[in-house]
Amino acid sequence: MKVIFLFIAFLACYPLHAQEDERWVQAIARAEQDTERYIRERIEAGWWYKGEDTLHVMLVRDTMRIEQAVRYFSEQVKTTADMRSMNHFLLDEYDKLLNKYYNRLRGKLSPAQREALLKAQREWLKFRDVEGDFIYKLIIDNYGTMGPVLIGSDCVELLKNRVFQLYSYLQYMD
Repeated sequence: MKVIFLFIAFLACYPLHAQEDERWVQAIARAEQDTERYIRERIEAGWWYKGEDTLHVMLVRDTMRIEQAVRYFSEQVKTTADMRSMNHFLLDEYDKLLNKYYNRLRGKLSPAQREALLKAQREWLKFRDVEGDFIYKLIIDNYGTMGPVLIGSDCVELLKNRVFQLYSYLQYMD
């Protein structure tokens, strides 16, 4: 828990919220266009059915948009502040996906399964906090100004992995 608060407090010290930076606005717009074009091309090629809103297409749309935006923004990264902005964007976006896939999964479960999912999610949150504390202690004193960037990247990976874990559970339900 401590590392998450420290990381958020650190990010809060810099008025670099991803959505406020014009470069992010451009990167996100470009990524959304590319993602929709990619999906449209797959539909036209017969890989997916037109209008299909399968779980796989949803995951591709959700994650490709995020990763493409980061790729486009990365072309302009010049400072550690830019890297922190990128981590902030990733944390925000993958947190939205975590909630989306958690709620979608929750909606498909029986009451007993929902209770088990709630317990698992609470335990995962505890794990995330303990793991974040370890990452913080491992990195913070050894990497100077890059320390918070590395910590943020590892926190993003924890979150992203949980999103994919919930997606895999949803596949059991379809």
